Parts: sequence; C-alpha cells; structure tokens
Amino acid sequence: MATGLLTTGTVVFVVGWTVWSVSGLKELPTWPNVPVRIPHLAAKLQCLDHAINQLGTCRPFPGMSIALVKDGVTVLARGYGYADVKKRWMATDRTMFGIGSVSKSFTTALFAALFAKDSRFDFGSKIKDILGPDFRFRDRFRTEEMTLADLLAMRTGLRTYMEMFPVGLNMTREQLARHVRYFDETYPGSFRSTFTYNNMMYVLAGLIAEKIGGESFEKLLRDHIIEPLGMDRTAYWSEVLRGDVRLERVAVSYRTYKGPSWAVPRRPRVPPFMRTSSPLRSWSGHPLPLRNVPHTRSLEHKLAEFGPLDLDLPAVGILSNAVDMAKYMNFQLKLGKLLNGSELVPGKLMHLTHKALTSIGERGANNKGKPKWPTSSTTTAYGMGWRVGNYNGYKRLDHKGLAKGFFSQVTLFPDAQVGIFTSINGPSAGRDTSGLINEIIHYLAADTLLGERHWLEMNNVCTYPAPWVLPGDRRRNDTADKHNHDDRNLDIADASMGAPLSDTFIRDKKEFVGNYFSRAVGNFTITFSQSEDKLHVRYGLIGRGVIVPTIKSHIVYLRHTDPVEGLGDMPLAIDNATGPVRYVAFPPSSNSNPLVFFRNVDDYDPPAPESLWDCPSE
Repeated sequence: MATGLLTTGTVVFVVGWTVWSVSGLKELPTWPNVPVRIPHLAAKLQCLDHAINQLGTCRPFPGMSIALVKDGVTVLARGYGYADVKKRWMATDRTMFGIGSVSKSFTTALFAALFAKDSRFDFGSKIKDILGPDFRFRDRFRTEEMTLADLLAMRTGLRTYMEMFPVGLNMTREQLARHVRYFDETYPGSFRSTFTYNNMMYVLAGLIAEKIGGESFEKLLRDHIIEPLGMDRTAYWSEVLRGDVRLERVAVSYRTYKGPSWAVPRRPRVPPFMRTSSPLRSWSGHPLPLRNVPHTRSLEHKLAEFGPLDLDLPAVGILSNAVDMAKYMNFQLKLGKLLNGSELVPGKLMHLTHKALTSIGERGANNKGKPKWPTSSTTTAYGMGWRVGNYNGYKRLDHKGLAKGFFSQVTLFPDAQVGIFTSINGPSAGRDTSGLINEIIHYLAADTLLGERHWLEMNNVCTYPAPWVLPGDRRRNDTADKHNHDDRNLDIADASMGAPLSDTFIRDKKEFVGNYFSRAVGNFTITFSQSEDKLHVRYGLIGRGVIVPTIKSHIVYLRHTDPVEGLGDMPLAIDNATGPVRYVAFPPSSNSNPLVFFRNVDDYDPPAPESLWDCPSE
C-alpha cells in the first residue's frame, strides 16, 4: 500500500546519513526547530533532502540552489551539488544562479515602487504617453491603446522572435523601441485576446521604467528593490561580464552533464569567502568527480554566451541565491512589506501584479486533474510577471525561468504564506529533464509546507510524469493545436524539415555574400573567406556560424560556431532562383511565422511605411 513521501524506512535512512559540513564541522547538525506550525517538519525536510539526492542520481544535474519560506520564516536555504564541476566547488546558500524569467516579477515590482513615488503613472498608463509621440507599434490601434499592463501581462499579440533569443539583438533598448513598429502579429486580432509570451516586451518595459524613474533600469532596480530588501548577493549578468562580480561567486552552467553518480564527499571544496557554518545554509549530498573521469565530459556554457542578457535584463538578466531569494519571496508574500512590518511598496500596487489578467490556454498551462492525476494543479492566467493558478485548493503564483543552462522556478502560495525557489545549473541539453527536476521538488516542498499528504511518492520522483502521463502522450500533446502559417509566398514551407547534407553548393558561393536585413531584429551578414573556402555568418549580438549546403537548392544549414556552437545546425530557407540570393529565412515554428532577412536594405532604421501605419480606406 502506498505510504506517500514520508515513510519509516526513509526517515531511518536519512536520519542515519552523515554529511560533512563546508565550515569544517564533523557532522551537519540536526535540522533546527523553526517557528512554523508544521507537524514533524524536521523529518519531512530530511525526506525532501533524500528526494533531492535521489534525483541527483537518477536524473543527474550539476548543482542546485533551494530556498523555502513559511510565515515569514526561512525554513531552508542551501545548495546541493556543484557550483563548478571542474574545480570541485560546491554550491552553497550564497552561490549565485541565473534565475531567467523569474526576473520579470522584479521588473513589475519595480514599477509598483515607481508608481508609489510618481502618481502621474500607473499600470493603466498608455505606452505612447510615456515614450513620446514618435513611438509606434505596427498599427494605429495598438499605438493609441496599448498600456503598460498590456505589455506586462503578455497580451500584446506581437511576435517574440525567439530565434534571436540565444544570440541576442545587437541594439540598445532605445533602438529596440524604434524597431517594435515592425514586430509582426502572431495572428490578426491577437491584441488583448491571446496570451503571447514575449521577452522583448519586458525589455521595452525596462526603457519605460527609465523614462519614468529618470535613471538607468539597473540603478532603479537596485535602489528600489534589491538593496532595500538586503539582497546583497544579487546581481546582473552585465555586472558579471564587466568583471564587477567575482566569478567564484557564480555557478557555472552546463550544456551537458555526464558526471558520476552522487556520493558524499570526504573533503568538499568551497571558496573561503563562500563558507558558512549555519545548518540552514549549507549543502548536502554531492557528486564527486572520479579521478579517471575526464572533466571534458561536462560541457560548460561559455561566459560570452551571456552577452545578450545585458539588454534582456528586465526579462531574464538577474542572478541570485537561496538566502536572497528567501527575502524576495517574503517581500512578495507580504505584498510589499519588509519582515519588520515597514512598507517598501504599497500593498494595493503589489496585489495588482498578482491578479489574473490574461487567460492562458490549456496547451500552455500544464494542468493536472483527477481522475487521471492524484492531485489538482491548474494554471489559468498570467498576471504581471506571474502565472496565476490553483494547487489543491490553494491559490498559486509561480514562474519558471530558463537562461543559458540555468533552470529556475519560484512558487508562492499567498494565502498560506508559503514560498519555494529552486534553480539548477543544467544540463541544458536535457531541457525536459532539467525542467522536471524543479517541478518535482516544488510539488514535494509545497505538500510539506502546506501540511498536505504527498501524492508524489518517493518511488515516482525518478519516473515522473509517468505513470500518469507516458512519453507518447506528451508527444501527441506537443504536436497539437498548430497555427496556420503565412509563408509570404516564399519557398520556405518545407525548410523546417531540413534536407540531407551535400559536399558542394548548387549555387555559386558568391551569390550568398551580402547584408540581409529584418526591420524587426536587424542584420544577417554573409561573407566569403577565400582562404577557408567557407561562407561565414554574423547575426544578432553574438550569432556566428558557417553556411553548409544540402541537396536542395532552396535549403541550407546554419552551422553555429564559437561562442554559440552549442546551438548546432539550423535549417535556413533561401529563394529558389538564380543570381544573388534575395533572402534567408528561419522556417516557421509551431506558433509563429518565418523570420525573413531580405538583401540590400541599407537604412538600418527606416520610418514606418504608411501602408503599415494607416488602415485601408475600403
């Protein structure tokens, strides 16, 4: 008979398990008593610890940062596994992990703080009233009516151009504001009618915050949110890239992780300034690299890959740690109040960011319900920087984050004053598995802190989502509900299927050479190296690669090179004609039209054409 997560055998196993403290103590002290009303909390935390270590064996990941809060108390803040596999540095409660799109709620909290000091603006303010009369979206209605709430609640109906997310846009936020007038609709009538996840709109929101606050977004966020909360080890990727943050404080993220099974280390290695003696702020079972296992089996994300996160700071560009994220979750749960009771941001403004504003369709919600599942978990809407839903009768706010190998998730239960944060540093090559690790831990931690019986049992943590959903079911769901695509009469409909590679080009290589341009996202440049006999590509901020031929005249591959070689080969469509190539295009995805770069557009930022701006007269 199933007995749930907490079993006698599990407790005996975990309580008898000895670990070595990073501060030099011979044994990690017993779990401390914290002032929260949860029966058998210490034993339940030991079982959660065991589940995490079991995940580290059956679903290997390098390292993790985790924080749990309840009723304003930090129940747990610690690290697991490696911050740096090669150097054998262990993750601690102070190790900084990229939090990806969890950054979005920082941006919305900043706006709430700004509005408290400047009553001229609020979430209902029109974008054009803030950015000025020269600012435009692609049509007059959006330009006249779009509000900040529309932007932050993901209901603009504008394309997000995810093809450019790994390489970044080679422009400033001011330049982006001039380019959004060329952003395509996802489909006609999508404004305020459809949830369309869009990182670029949060980047634009960063510029709006600068216009309201009169300073850089970086300074505004630090002055109004990060420093008042005492988040002294929270930083931006731009600061890491400039060398303002010691790299030893930042976890390395991994594209692949093929390390050995987890074991209890006899002598962990932690940078001296990262050491801590607190039992709440330590580490547990860790993988130790075997002497005969080459470190090259685990491939790191290079620091240069994080360059795009400077521009993208308002959407995905923050790093934090377990201790600081515990403070941040309590701030959100207390609706803008600090733990001493003082108000940092008015509660009514913080509450607005938690409200359901844009309905999320069933396909993107990852809902669970009886009788198929032994639990009820639904996501129904998006607020401002938060997904809004319900878990077994409790209102739930949550958000996931993914950035360059870091997988993060934060979950709040406002009525129960419960918060959960996790972040793992890869592997990004096992994206589905890495995302599931956070999901599993959040379900286990939620049931622990809410005082509910565990529906996800210990023997299921390595098989989840099975036995409730089998892999074949997930594939069928992923291929459902495809949008029709506007291929613009270009020969790119079948390019997403790729084609067999060839040793020779059908067309003369010199016909590829030139500068191609998308008014929405910028340049795509192809040059020919005579000495290498190769066609080289540059696009976006850090996009680099070479063109590889196929047996089809209208399909080639973009083979990415340093620093983004991990992106691999991507099919590109070109026009099926003779003479100089007229365009190159990334094929359509499941929910967007193709991204097309046209040749010989010399003016980098032309004015919006009247045909795009004015409605037809008949």
